[in-house]
Amino acid sequence: MKEADRLRRETLTLQARLARRSEVSLRITESLNLDIVLQEVV
Repeated sequence: MKEADRLRRETLTLQARLARRSEVSLRITESLNLDIVLQEVV
């Protein structure tokens, strides 16, 4: 039972980290100026 609890806690921790990283990624993407990004790519 202890191993199952440890795995459950680890899963919840990893899910929380992924959610935070996704939020940050969305904020960064939303703040990008499309014209500038396209100029730098081309």
